[in-house]
Amino acid sequence: DKTLEAVETVHYSIAEEPFYAMQKLPLFSQVAKPVERTHREILDVVYRSLRFGGKIVHRVAKKVAPDDSAILKLG
Repeated sequence: DKTLEAVETVHYSIAEEPFYAMQKLPLFSQVAKPVERTHREILDVVYRSLRFGGKIVHRVAKKVAPDDSAILKLG
């Protein structure tokens, strides 16, 4: 979860740069904010989905993989 959080933070900060630049250009300034908002909403859905999928994978892995105590008893 920490790795995903770091990737998300970097992704958002990098993605802000072109939108910030577009807001300063007269030709693009009118569309920059709505496009940025839509982009951010899409990213929110993607990262929420990745978190949810990660939680499911962790739950399944805990059920499938033996715990440490079982491994110690075998050794």
